[in-house]
Amino acid sequence: MLGTTVIIPTALVPQMGGGNDEKAQVIQTLLFVAGLNTLLQTLFGTRLQGLLVFLKELMFSGKLSYLALKCLRFF
Repeated sequence: MLGTTVIIPTALVPQMGGGNDEKAQVIQTLLFVAGLNTLLQTLFGTRLQGLLVFLKELMFSGKLSYLALKCLRFF
């Protein structure tokens, strides 16, 4: 997991015009999301897939569309 967390941003960020600061930001975001995913898996176990579908529907229902657009925007 750590290898892909570092290798993928190292390959993709420079092609997108980013420098070392953006690369570090992407790596930090990937590590944070991986930790959040681990926490959710320990709390919900196999029910995590259903929870993620529910959260996706909630975000795109219009109630949280501003938050969804802010979270999905790339730098």
